[in-house]
Amino acid sequence: MPGHPRITIRLTPALELLRKKRRPDGRWLMDAVHPDYLNAGKLPDWWPKYKHRLSPFSLERAGRPSKMITLRAMTVLGRVGS
Repeated sequence: MPGHPRITIRLTPALELLRKKRRPDGRWLMDAVHPDYLNAGKLPDWWPKYKHRLSPFSLERAGRPSKMITLRAMTVLGRVGS
């Protein structure tokens, strides 16, 4: 992390994890999709009837290479000079 004086030792473990999760083809996977609908607070009255048909919204599938996560990871590594 040369040339970047603002990087502290606290950032090193996060950068190591980011590098470790990079695939051989240079992309990162989407690990999981956050189940937003379960954290919405009070669930609507129709929830019990339809809960088995609902799934979290996601632009990309979990377990597959992600364009957005790859872009974010490359941006972070680029900013720290890795």
